[in-house]
Amino acid sequence: MRTARKGLCQKIGIAQKVLKSVAQLERCSEDGIAMPKCGNQEIRKAGISRHGHQRWKCQACKRTFGEKNHRLIDSQTREKALQLYAEGMSARAIERVVGVSHNSVLGWVRKEVQGQALKTPDPAAQQTVEIDEMWSYVGSKKVLSGCGGP
Repeated sequence: MRTARKGLCQKIGIAQKVLKSVAQLERCSEDGIAMPKCGNQEIRKAGISRHGHQRWKCQACKRTFGEKNHRLIDSQTREKALQLYAEGMSARAIERVVGVSHNSVLGWVRKEVQGQALKTPDPAAQQTVEIDEMWSYVGSKKVLSGCGGP
């Protein structure tokens, strides 16, 4: 009698979990949430991120994702930071003023000047070129570092 009751309780618990999962899948499909990579709408809640945002797990590809990327910084803030950098403000000062990481600022600067700085000048267009040992040293490096290179 006791084992039958225990078995019945386990079956009821499993049935309740299945019903809860089905209800959750229906809510997700009604909300229109879909996996960004595969577009599948069969998703389930997968906990909360360390920043308190809901995470989801796709049942088809088993990947997890959030509703939106909360790390994105709007383009106006990015443009303001680049303008301040072009005016001569240091990356750490921009970090304090604008409120973004100095690493983000330097990354934006690198992307902005990639392929523009340290280009080899066209010899036909130049009449006089003044270079020093630093230019030949930087030009001979395999990986250009700093804000002037990729």
